[in-house]
Amino acid sequence: MAEHRDDVMDVEDIMEQVRRQQEELERVERDVRGMEVRGHSRDHEVTATMRGDGRFTDIAIDPDTVRRHDPEEIGAIVLEAVNNAMDRLAEATTASYAPLIEAATRAADLPDWPLEAPRP
Repeated sequence: MAEHRDDVMDVEDIMEQVRRQQEELERVERDVRGMEVRGHSRDHEVTATMRGDGRFTDIAIDPDTVRRHDPEEIGAIVLEAVNNAMDRLAEATTASYAPLIEAATRAADLPDWPLEAPRP
């Protein structure tokens, strides 16, 4: 009977670990959604600001840029800033989730996890 009780405790420990991991995942998701990143064109003529949910909140164009470039060039400069913002958001999101992924990888590599259900 003691062996069965140890199995129950192991399952309870695993369930508690899963609950904690779920809470941490939810926290990271909230943090990512609340993030704000800024991307810039090469010469910082345009700044694109976006939230972690992927929505842009601002596109700022340096007034001198409007005077120096034609509309087609300005479009390319804006596109550069937008793509830079998206790249920065992807990097920040990856960095936010990295500890969870590393913890899950370590847990999956534990040799003492049962590969099959215990036999009665």
